[in-house]
Amino acid sequence: MGQNGSGKSSIVKILTGIYRPEQTTKLLAGGEELHLPVSSAHLAAGRIGVVHQDIGIAPSLSIVDNVLARHYPTSALWHIEKRTGRDMAHRILGRLGLNVDVTKLASTLTEAEKSILAFARALYDIERSGGTGPGVLILDEVTARLGPSDSETVVSTIQRLRDDGWGILFVGHRLDEVVKLCDVVTVIRDGQVAGKLLAPQVTTDSLVSLAMGELPDLGSTPPPAAGDKEKRATFAVRVDAGPLRDTRFSGYDGEVLGITGLAGSGVDTLPYALVGHIPLRAGELRVGDEQFRLDDMTPSKALRHGIGLIPGDRLINGVAGVLTVQENLAITELTNIRGRQLLSRVNLRKLDAVTKEQIRKYRITPTDPSRKVANLSGGNQQKILVARILEQNPQMLIAHEPTAGVDVGARAEIFHLIRESARNGCATIVCSQDVDEVWDASDRVLVLSHGRVVADLDTAVDDQSLCMRAILSSGSESNAPQ
Repeated sequence: MGQNGSGKSSIVKILTGIYRPEQTTKLLAGGEELHLPVSSAHLAAGRIGVVHQDIGIAPSLSIVDNVLARHYPTSALWHIEKRTGRDMAHRILGRLGLNVDVTKLASTLTEAEKSILAFARALYDIERSGGTGPGVLILDEVTARLGPSDSETVVSTIQRLRDDGWGILFVGHRLDEVVKLCDVVTVIRDGQVAGKLLAPQVTTDSLVSLAMGELPDLGSTPPPAAGDKEKRATFAVRVDAGPLRDTRFSGYDGEVLGITGLAGSGVDTLPYALVGHIPLRAGELRVGDEQFRLDDMTPSKALRHGIGLIPGDRLINGVAGVLTVQENLAITELTNIRGRQLLSRVNLRKLDAVTKEQIRKYRITPTDPSRKVANLSGGNQQKILVARILEQNPQMLIAHEPTAGVDVGARAEIFHLIRESARNGCATIVCSQDVDEVWDASDRVLVLSHGRVVADLDTAVDDQSLCMRAILSSGSESNAPQ
């Protein structure tokens, strides 16, 4: 366990050969020594299987094809033996408690069943490599994006494997799952082992203390606050989409509202639900005196009404790497111009002057407007995206992971721009799984769990460890939707 960025996933990637260790590192498996980095074939030969958070299931393929995709059984003449393959897949899935028609598409499975399918694929790879008996499974946050019911199904499957003699390396955040599954809990902080606890010793306080390095006496996590009645609410949200189940909250004049939580909590769904990028069952958004039905919202409508989104993946949904700095900064205006109207409706000299002023204002380097954005650093690409949104003077700004993959200097500048926008009257939300980022950027932080607000914290008054405590407790049954 550990905070985001502590090094948990990096350890898994080192163990599985994705990252090359800087120093000589050894891995002992079943009494045998494996020198890192190792290939997937060597891992399987050492009876080690891996299931990543992104489980890699192909929904358009059949269940049997997903299990056997790497090594389909063949005859001596290299003919694919489909019947043998179906029998093998059915047998392995049956061991995991999943009895389904393996010829059906993987898209017909529930999210929990897809995770079990990934387990079956790992077991098959180990079985095919030879040898008998249980091995080791490395599970990297396999329940992170699952709801309570699906998580419970997957945890039961892991318990079945453990009881059958398999060794489990379980990377997770949810306290109840860790206590239920693990005998020993290792906490990582800043890439180092901060401490080890036996399962009976594990409490939220002990984990927060090890993960953060200190733990003041703070009492229990407070319930969601009703809000300061003396402040003027500038926006209110009610949304029902994906993991968000009738989620409600408000934001106040001049504040940056941060929202955080684990993967699957709704923190990554919310920004796109508010601007119509994902379908909604129902929802409402009030900004100032305007009221919007979110099940009728579209991205273009959001833009017309001054609701701006800074998306989490700038290279896919934000900037256009093949275009220049100037073209990216002016793209909102230029997309409204067609064909021959371009030269007649745009004063290119004025456009040059405006672009140079924006480069200066947002401290974009290098300062050449003709430079391709793909050749800029991540921090400068992000500043171009932020500049393009803020120059439209939005009445609401929604930022998803706004400083992901940027250096510390650009991070401080982007936070400054976001805070300044909020102080100037823009309703502002920052959504991120990075607790440090949200806490540094925000005046108030909400913690989501299974689509519900489970903590409402004032960053000027409350301690950040309360936020971490709420997140680590968020997998408990008391916080799950009824």
